[in-house]
Amino acid sequence: MAISLMTICEGIETTLSAAVGLQSSTPFDEMTEGVASLDCPRLEVYWDSSVCDPSGSTDRTSFNACIQQTVIVIFADCYARQRSQLGEDMAAITEMTDSIAEVLQVQERPPFFGVDGIKAFNWRAKRVGFKRAGAQYVGARFTITCRVF
Repeated sequence: MAISLMTICEGIETTLSAAVGLQSSTPFDEMTEGVASLDCPRLEVYWDSSVCDPSGSTDRTSFNACIQQTVIVIFADCYARQRSQLGEDMAAITEMTDSIAEVLQVQERPPFFGVDGIKAFNWRAKRVGFKRAGAQYVGARFTITCRVF
């Protein structure tokens, strides 16, 4: 793979850190055991998985181009706030999800996230309750699937 996981994570973290309302964003190599309430909403970006040859029929792009395709899954966890009051928690999650989605939606053409090599991507978001260092947080997990070749 000509592009490193570190480069992909850093590109995504840098791009998503522009989301309106975020107080902090953290790449995978700077994550801490706990999350300070003052750092929320906080975004953490890290690698989850990789699959080479996602189609299962060949490990090369068509027409014998000898280019391996890899699908890389990156998690971007948004800690909206420390768990407190349900209505306020849901409002914070919804606001931050909209803000991050807006940044993702303007990624219309390569280089996606400023990273050469990401040829396509898709994403999904899911509401999540995070437990970290004895505290509970509400937020969203963005699953960003990048196709690299």
